[in-house]
Amino acid sequence: MIFQSFQPSPELVGLVKTYHIRHFEFPANTNIPVKPFAPRSEQYITFYVKGFETIYLPKDQVSLTRSKTSIIGQSTQLVQRKVSPQFLIVQVPFFPGALYRLTGIPFDELRDKSLEMDLIFPQETKVVDQKLHEAKSYWEMIRIVDDFFISLARSKVSFSKNPFERALPFFSDSFDDKRIDLLADQACLSLRQFERLSKNYFGVGPKTMMRINRFSESFILKSRHPEYSWFDVAISCGYVDYQHMVRDYKDFAGVTPNQLWIADGKAPDRVLGLR
Repeated sequence: MIFQSFQPSPELVGLVKTYHIRHFEFPANTNIPVKPFAPRSEQYITFYVKGFETIYLPKDQVSLTRSKTSIIGQSTQLVQRKVSPQFLIVQVPFFPGALYRLTGIPFDELRDKSLEMDLIFPQETKVVDQKLHEAKSYWEMIRIVDDFFISLARSKVSFSKNPFERALPFFSDSFDDKRIDLLADQACLSLRQFERLSKNYFGVGPKTMMRINRFSESFILKSRHPEYSWFDVAISCGYVDYQHMVRDYKDFAGVTPNQLWIADGKAPDRVLGLR
């Protein structure tokens, strides 16, 4: 079993954040715990090498099963994920806007949704899926996926010269959402144009994207420093106070910070001692 991240090739800087391999094996008839997956300012492609997962969105009361390589749009709500007893995926988070640049799919159509990748890249998906199923090691899987995205980037990533892309690096940080007017101005776009393009690239408007980024960073900070109080986390991440942060947790996860923290502690990777 493995819960590990790998760096992409330098050629993919600004596109692929990292590669995650998640490999779980549970004995038959095990009551597998649910993984609460809170929104992050990322869109994904997930390669299902072995097994499947059941996805439940409590806010929308929607349940679905994923077992095929999928493009996963921007999440704006908590997702409950339950994996099969034998489960192996390569999960690829992208920098904000990178998947729009690679696919040309307007991501406002994929907000809180997913799309099987073979509908967009039928032949390429078939080839890479077959290679992943035949791979003999995790490192070989990483090389296969890395080669795929290098090839895709070379052929697709230059399709847009939109001035909005000047602003993309700022959406990877906790950028002050009050300065969105400045970003739009620097991109030589009206605020309305900036909002529309943000929804194309990310699936949500710029202020929502910034809020998700700050919310995600707060939970990551708490995970790295469990000794911090939630008040300290809130102030460190630019919230006015603890209650300001709680509002984001209620909006994006439907629970308080501490409730999400407790639920995450029961996730499969935690139970198996992989994280």
